[in-house]
Amino acid sequence: MRKTFTTRRTGPLIRAMIAIALLVAPAPLVAHDGPHGPDVLTRIVTAARTGNQLAITIELTGLGGPIVLTGVSAPGATSPDITPVYINFAEDALLSTHLNFSSDIPAVFILTLTFGPLGETHIEVAP
Repeated sequence: MRKTFTTRRTGPLIRAMIAIALLVAPAPLVAHDGPHGPDVLTRIVTAARTGNQLAITIELTGLGGPIVLTGVSAPGATSPDITPVYINFAEDALLSTHLNFSSDIPAVFILTLTFGPLGETHIEVAP
């Protein structure tokens, strides 16, 4: 009786596993400590045009610790002075303000909400 031996070539399998590990490994390497931006959920409630002025109401919902909205800006618009808006965890706050554009209001633009040292968040607005 003769014995038959089979051998496997594990080289290609190991090379494929190493390649996958190299593709997946860089993701954690780009993570960093420090502020990652404000923990807030934002929603445009109303956006009404009058000439080159846009009256806008934004709803903010706190998802983390207390945060403070300190500024609002949009490209091509003067940044309105706002009273700081304080938002606690699971709390809703409304901000109503007016953006004055130097020319026609764009069909779509990015509204930047500034939260001091916590950073910024951006909302796409299509009035």
